[in-house]
Amino acid sequence: MNKERFNFNKVVMYSLAEPGAMGLGGYMDFVTDDGNYFTINYLSEETPWEDVKKSFPALNGCCFNGPMENEKTSGEILLYLLLDESTTNMKTRVNEGWKHIYMGFGNHLVVRADHYERFSKEISNLTSEEIYEKWFEIAMNIYCCKNE
Repeated sequence: MNKERFNFNKVVMYSLAEPGAMGLGGYMDFVTDDGNYFTINYLSEETPWEDVKKSFPALNGCCFNGPMENEKTSGEILLYLLLDESTTNMKTRVNEGWKHIYMGFGNHLVVRADHYERFSKEISNLTSEEIYEKWFEIAMNIYCCKNE
């Protein structure tokens, strides 16, 4: 993976689509605090998942598999094969210092905790589907124009 193309040190939020997600499965969009962004496909040979985790340690220990336990879904059927101690690690979880927003149908948004309050104000009245459609535009409005 060409690390010079991606500035993981400034990432304040990222989206992740599970491999079978509605939309572009396997893709991740990253937004930086200076208003830049980049997209990768973690299923590709150019940017495989293991290389992405090495470059962006905030992913280490994360799991993306539907909504987190405390997140509700509307109209989505979730199938967990077993809900016991052996599958606890299969549930979605993100690292300390990050906040998770489930956008439905295998799509996740993860926001750095110190940026979450401002972003959450912008999405507070949106459904998960609306967040999926608008999160990037909202992020660009916050970070591209923050110095104006």
